[in-house]
Amino acid sequence: MNLSGVEDNRLKNARTLLLAVALISLAAALPALHRRHTVETANNLVSIAVDWDEVRMLAAALPGQDTNSVLRSLKQAGVTAVAVTEPVLEDFLRTGRASARRIAASGQQGYELSSPEPDVERAIARALQTNGLNGSSIPTEGKTRLSTRTDPVLLARLPLGFETLRGDILRLQSRHGLEVIARAYNFPSYTHEGMEAVAAEARELGMKTVIFAADEVLGWRGAVEECAETLQRAGLTFGSIEFGKQKGSERLETALDGKFLRVHSISATEMVQYQPAAAVERFVRAARERGIRLLYVRLPELNGPDAVEANVDYISAIAAGLKRSGLATGSPRPLPNVGPAVWERALIAMGVAAAGGLAFTELIRLVPSAAWIWFLTMLIVLVPASFAGDLGRKVVALAAALAFPVWAAARAARLASAAAPTKTPDALRVPAHYLNAITVAVMGGLLIAALLTGRLFMVHTEGFAGVKVAHLLPVLAVALWAAAGLLGAALPWRDSLQTAREAFRKLWVSPVLFSTAIVGLIGLVALLVVVVRSGNEAAVGVSSLELRFRALLDQILYVRPRTKEILLGYPSLWAGVWLFRKGETGWARLFTTAGVIGLVSAVNTFCHIHTPLAVSLVRTVNGVWVGALGGMILVAALRAFGLGRSARS
Repeated sequence: MNLSGVEDNRLKNARTLLLAVALISLAAALPALHRRHTVETANNLVSIAVDWDEVRMLAAALPGQDTNSVLRSLKQAGVTAVAVTEPVLEDFLRTGRASARRIAASGQQGYELSSPEPDVERAIARALQTNGLNGSSIPTEGKTRLSTRTDPVLLARLPLGFETLRGDILRLQSRHGLEVIARAYNFPSYTHEGMEAVAAEARELGMKTVIFAADEVLGWRGAVEECAETLQRAGLTFGSIEFGKQKGSERLETALDGKFLRVHSISATEMVQYQPAAAVERFVRAARERGIRLLYVRLPELNGPDAVEANVDYISAIAAGLKRSGLATGSPRPLPNVGPAVWERALIAMGVAAAGGLAFTELIRLVPSAAWIWFLTMLIVLVPASFAGDLGRKVVALAAALAFPVWAAARAARLASAAAPTKTPDALRVPAHYLNAITVAVMGGLLIAALLTGRLFMVHTEGFAGVKVAHLLPVLAVALWAAAGLLGAALPWRDSLQTAREAFRKLWVSPVLFSTAIVGLIGLVALLVVVVRSGNEAAVGVSSLELRFRALLDQILYVRPRTKEILLGYPSLWAGVWLFRKGETGWARLFTTAGVIGLVSAVNTFCHIHTPLAVSLVRTVNGVWVGALGGMILVAALRAFGLGRSARS
């Protein structure tokens, strides 16, 4: 039984009005997207920094070379900064620039610290005082004693500031015109005065950026917020290492309200496993696709007659890759804060509610009034949530990530199942439905991209919440409707219930064919792999074969599309639409369900707010046309197996 003409027109009108709300919402998102794109485009300077200790090692290993000649070569290649690490007491003890002798005074064991260099001795005395150890120290005869209440291992880690490196730092700045990055150590007993002292010393020496050494930020274990205030007062910019997160870095990023630089580095240990070309690609991709603006580059070669030339070629390749990506080498600055206005957030939330209503009408053919009730219910929840800070925005974004793929897939199934005008060939209808579905999904992605625009999201301190849920639930929802025999069916809700009951009864009592079990198992495994590999810290790694495939796509397409889109989601969506047009309803529902993976991925592409908007758009376009080619190949294979050979009457 079909819907009555009156109900059909009312439902059509309801869909039209809800679509209008969604389009108005998209229009409201455009100003926020434009502001974000403007900021991302202006933020095009990337710093290439090398390590000062490695530069000195390289110069010392080569006859006829000194640090000045090595630095000149590296700067010409593209280096803009040098990272100088704060010395610790152990460094001076090991090189003989300071000495420690165990003594006894007043019945207590202690250490007598001394140095033949006055500046080193002053640095030790100042470090003892600013690190809260002065209560145990006794200056006598130009030397300094320290009680054994301080563990000797801890004492060896005592950071001594940058004053003893003043000559090197000033030479790097004035003679070579390079920015000097401070690499300061944390110390367990750091006092407020100690933080202020090291920050003031770095700033007084002309340093503007600090990347903390070892695995802790300054003030870790109780004083991270105080560290943020100290850096801000001193005018120092924090450099946060992207993958090797230091303890306290996320708290520091939040305390700084996102005013920091994201750093990408390949550690000296990792560099052993990398070919230079692969490392270059990794650095360039980090800057182009993830908004990294400080590349801390470890030199691949530190000895050998051609070491300088090899390092120059390596740096030059990184700089050239940045230039090809529309970026330039220089001194970057933290992003300004941009985001959607209150009224923009409200309209975006209305669009998400409209998408929920449209998905509802596609899945359940209830009377139009039920669709409006569902829309208003979502409206009451989502619009207030859009005002509730970052958490509220994440809730609305998750709702969009769930609603739009379901709406897109169910709508494509309904339209593809409907009779086409006699003058419209399937050769045009299939790509039209395919593009239509992806456009709906991208609309959801753009709303999320606008809604979550903001500095904390753009520097990846905050992020989209519920990645795995957003990957799993839309696929399960469409799969449930496909199993119930309702996907693509234009049935009244009472008939839908009867059809679903009958479909599930048949599934329950029917024997399972071996081929059906294999197909179902493959689909389940594919879905689980997609889910566990989603997010920034996936539980399943990527095979070497896939890594090589991704690298090839990067070289060919500039920005590679997502593997799950072009190998599974989009080809399946294309095939599903084609099978609906051919009347192969059972297979069509199976392939369309798999196609939801591609639609979910299209939305998810825009959930990575730290990825520049232009890159996400290019990635999406590449995924669409490569996926369409895959869909044509899949359709040809299905034809070879005898599916869809006879046109639907």
